[in-house]
Amino acid sequence: MRHDRYILIASVLIVAVILAGEAYIYTFDRDSTYSASSSMSDSGAGYRVGSGISSIYDVVVSYNGDFPAAKEYYVYYDDNYADVIEDVWHATGGKELNQEYYVSQMLCQLENRGICAKVLNASELRDMVLSGGERFKALIVVSGAFPDTVYSGNVADPII
Repeated sequence: MRHDRYILIASVLIVAVILAGEAYIYTFDRDSTYSASSSMSDSGAGYRVGSGISSIYDVVVSYNGDFPAAKEYYVYYDDNYADVIEDVWHATGGKELNQEYYVSQMLCQLENRGICAKVLNASELRDMVLSGGERFKALIVVSGAFPDTVYSGNVADPII
């Protein structure tokens, strides 16, 4: 009986320490623990992101070298292709972060920087590439791969 009492006391102490730690983590002011910086040199661009706690962060880097800045921005997203490319799925907690989530976050980041981007599906991307028009366009491909409407590995593909 005495042994059970020690186990009960130890269990209560462990739970109390865990609850105190959780309360501290959720009430701690974390705003001052983040930092970010970027640098440019002749060899390219660099960035540094720091956090005193475990954090999810996104970095949008656009380096044009000697080319003028883009005047039009496009983000490729097509839900017909999203299920084919499995590399964009990451489980975080109870919510799966899919390609649609990443595109929405990218659009928010660009909008916060005064950049208006248009989302294109596979056929709209093909039309945009074939239309020519403005020369300095930026295309952001979150899926990591072009759709077969613009690139299939042939020299005659529209994106080449």
